[in-house]
Amino acid sequence: MSPEGQLPAQAIIDAVGDVRSREVLISNAQLLALFATPISLVPAPGAGYALILEDAQVYHAAGTGATQDRVLKITYTDGSGTDLGAVTTGFLNQATAQHRLIKSYRATSTPSDINPTANAALVISAVTGEVTVADFTLKVRIRYRVVATAW
Repeated sequence: MSPEGQLPAQAIIDAVGDVRSREVLISNAQLLALFATPISLVPAPGAGYALILEDAQVYHAAGTGATQDRVLKITYTDGSGTDLGAVTTGFLNQATAQHRLIKSYRATSTPSDINPTANAALVISAVTGEVTVADFTLKVRIRYRVVATAW
């Protein structure tokens, strides 16, 4: 707070994009089709707004591990949108319960910036092919911000 009891201008700007969270359960059938059919984690926010990924937690219970382990990635729009974060191999192929934290990429290359895609959903997909054999569901808890694309 400033001496006059008012919030500084930067604090007011930051409050506009407060962190929100959402949980999504991905069924086994959806998991096995995650390459061809990415799953929406957060719907598109509407014209004039973009979503900013903060982080996501991904969990699966014990079960039969995938015989074709895949990288899982979070992108805008669909599996071909801008990459925002990923879980590498060694997650889906495990028979024991697994928990991972996906940190948002702060850059696709240097310097550290990403161009937010306006009015686009955040989705999760498998990279390079379908997940096979796994018999568990996937739980995703995602944290994100909604920001104005023009101001």
